[in-house]
Amino acid sequence: MNMRKDLLSIGTFANMTRLSIKALRLYDQLGLLHPHHVDPQSGYRFYEQSHLARARMIRMLRDMDMPLATIRQSLAVLASSPATAESLVREYLAMREERGAAQTSSRDEILFEVGAIDHEGRPTVTGILLFGKQPQTFLPQSGAIFVRFPSTEPRNEEGGAGYGRRDELRGPLPRIVERLWNIVWEEMRVGAVVNQLQREELTEYPAIAVREAIINAVAHRDYRIKGRRIEVRMYSDRLEVISPGGLPGYITLDNLVEEHYSRNPRLVNGLYQWGYIEELGLGIDLMIDEMVRLGHPPPEFKATEYSFTVTLSNNRPNRPPTAAPPQRNPFNERQARAMAHVREQGSITNSEYQQISGDVSAETLRRDLADLVDKGHLLKIGSKKGTYYILK
Repeated sequence: MNMRKDLLSIGTFANMTRLSIKALRLYDQLGLLHPHHVDPQSGYRFYEQSHLARARMIRMLRDMDMPLATIRQSLAVLASSPATAESLVREYLAMREERGAAQTSSRDEILFEVGAIDHEGRPTVTGILLFGKQPQTFLPQSGAIFVRFPSTEPRNEEGGAGYGRRDELRGPLPRIVERLWNIVWEEMRVGAVVNQLQREELTEYPAIAVREAIINAVAHRDYRIKGRRIEVRMYSDRLEVISPGGLPGYITLDNLVEEHYSRNPRLVNGLYQWGYIEELGLGIDLMIDEMVRLGHPPPEFKATEYSFTVTLSNNRPNRPPTAAPPQRNPFNERQARAMAHVREQGSITNSEYQQISGDVSAETLRRDLADLVDKGHLLKIGSKKGTYYILK
């Protein structure tokens, strides 16, 4: 058999990937990284250039102290879902361009600039968190938990240990932000106030304050801390957003508003370019301004060595006397967008709803619209591909 000249010997491959020859032999035995060819006489292994990316990924995961069995599962996940990562990258690049960043560089150059890949094209932790289908396979601590308690204490409706609702959220960070916000939106009560003879809806917590608290936790938590995820706890009188990791750098509770310091600058920049962060460095300011503007006490901030907590109170000492009693929000955020679209455009189709809802399954959107019809908010017209919805 004639040996291809472009094949890499195990020694050359080890130098290029910074993996030892002993490790490469072990990975072959475990099925993690098979060579292209093994010489039957000498047992010498030879690799292709295409093996480099997989080998570098294995080394990065080993540097993160991931067990080999978990690495095998993780690589299988990545191999089975390249389209998902690709769609997230395309979405990011489109949003980046929409925010005014000219796309003069290649896709890989842009991903390198934002820190999603290194100079060898290998995904970084930032890249996995932003674009990976299941970053929690690699970083279990990067998920989030939502818990709702029916009273002011962490107890269930019977007064015992427990909760009213609990959701565990997985996926890339942009999707976690969206899902946390949607869950809080579903659980928030909505009242109303009459302002200059017009009825205005008033949510239990200011939408901007909630969103900024969630984004702040996702963008600035310490991802080195294992065994602890972001937690959003909703009580009957307050909303707590708990982020693992104390205040970074020179930030203290006393200078939190005036000073700005980012623990994860590349992650923050990625979320900003994606459109999740409106103005860099203004999240805390926006939270305070919105809470006070709508009659709430300012947010409370608590910092320990290993966590940072933002608490929003639903108490409004300056509540207008004409305010209507609060009720549970009848719409989730997607449905609210659909209703706004119908009011502005006169109707909405399934494809239009898909466009304004983003990365949501067709079945979820179908249930959303069916729920709006069942509750008497929308009227369904037509059938199959000709179906559209109008206000009832």
